[in-house]
This record gives sequence, C-alpha cells and structure tokens, in this order.
Amino acid sequence: MSRYFDAYLENAQRVRSLIGFHDSMSANLTSAVDISDILRAAHVLSVSALDSFIHELVRAALMDIFDGKRADVPGYSRLRVNLGNFTGYTNISGSRNNVENDIRVQHGYLAFQHPDKIADAVRCVSEVKLWDEVGSILSEPAKQVKQHLILVVERRNKIAHEADIDPTFGVRWPIRSDDVLGVVECVDRISGAIDQIVDL
Repeated sequence: MSRYFDAYLENAQRVRSLIGFHDSMSANLTSAVDISDILRAAHVLSVSALDSFIHELVRAALMDIFDGKRADVPGYSRLRVNLGNFTGYTNISGSRNNVENDIRVQHGYLAFQHPDKIADAVRCVSEVKLWDEVGSILSEPAKQVKQHLILVVERRNKIAHEADIDPTFGVRWPIRSDDVLGVVECVDRISGAIDQIVDL
C-alpha cells in the first residue's frame, strides 16, 4: 500500500464522517428540514479523493521514472516538459523540482475521474491494460467496474454542475446515505486496485 493510498483513505474517512454527521443530524430533525446537501457534498468529495489520489500516484511514479527507479514506458516518453526546466543546470538531476512542478501544473488542468482519463494517466507510467487488471483484482468484468465509476462521476457532475436538479420537474434528484456510502465503497475498491497495479 502506497502512502498515496493512505492519503486517499484519510480523505475517504472524512467523507464517511460527513455521512455520519448527516445521519446524526437527520435523527434529531423533522423531515421539514432538508439537509440532503450534506450527502451531495460527500458524494463530490468522494470523487475528489479519487481524483487527488490518481494525480499524486501518477506524479510520484513519473518522478520515479525520471530518477531511474522505475522502468521507462512509451507513455512517459510522450510527455512534454518545458525545456526551461533544465536551463542553468549542469546535470539533469538539478532540474528535478522544476520538472515535478511542470507535471503538477500540466496535470492540474486535468480531471482524473472518468475511467478513460484515469487510464490515460496510468498509461504514462505503466503499459498495463488498467481496467482489465482492476477487474481481475476486484473479480468483476472490467466493463462493469468502469460502468459503476461512470455512474458515480455522472452523479458528481450533476451535483457540481447542475445543482443536482432534475430538469424535467425542477426538483433535486433524491439522495440517501446508503447511496453515498455505496459510492465511497466503490471508489475505495477501485483506488485500492489501482494502487496495487501502479505499485509504488
């Protein structure tokens, strides 16, 4: 287990605490008080935890390749870095921090949430067929694992970009604690499998 997965698990625990807070509050309030947005926030944070995990895991693996600690792969060779990173340095290791910051900036514009985008990121550090391997670890067909994640991300997008409003009726889509706990468990399993595959 990498320290990046440990950080993911800490973030996932924050999401579980938020769900617990919602449930505790709900038990003491009448149904007239709607606090379901706490669950919506938890859903968004769960996907954010996955996104952050992939960013950090892939960045660290890229730097391991840069440092010669991990085998080079074609995806790594296709990365573009600013030549200014190397200006003024007599050896390539002196520019390491600049290269790492360049990767952070470039990846900072990307979201690693959708299965295809996550596979693109992992392809920079590994030639593995990511979702086939994830499916194998989870004992589920790769297509099913990807579909679960797509549904999680689509709901996150509805919450983040559409205020979780059903356009047909102009009301928010329903959400329950069990729904969001299921999201966290799904993301936990996928993140854990990816951590094993990238193997830092």
